[in-house]
Amino acid sequence: METNLEIALNNLKDHRLALYKDNKLITSEERGIKPMMNLLLNKVDLTGFSAADRSVGKAVAFLFAKAKIKDIHCEIISLPAIEVFNKYKIKYYADKVVKNIINRTKDDICPMEKSVLNVDNYEEAFPILLNKLKELKLI
Repeated sequence: METNLEIALNNLKDHRLALYKDNKLITSEERGIKPMMNLLLNKVDLTGFSAADRSVGKAVAFLFAKAKIKDIHCEIISLPAIEVFNKYKIKYYADKVVKNIINRTKDDICPMEKSVLNVDNYEEAFPILLNKLKELKLI
């Protein structure tokens, strides 16, 4: 019998994000933190869900923590994201660990991760990330 995390991971091959619990699968093809932000803004209860994601930086790690995700498997994770998961006791599995998530033009740290590098809790991070998404006209 597959675990929730295995089911989420098996669904990642066709999507960029997969969340699973109790026969409920949520997926997204959108990049970055936008899918998790939209789920939180829409007050979707993700408590105890397992997640699979392509790339996890500190920004989306805070959103997973706010959503009360139980565990996550990601292809790439940043060191600051690991700190968040350790703080909030979220089990994580990663194929590759990097210092920071890099932006799409590969010339700087991801703007979302950069915006919360010096933040240490999701309550403080959430409005910063929401404003950053609005500033970049992503929501």
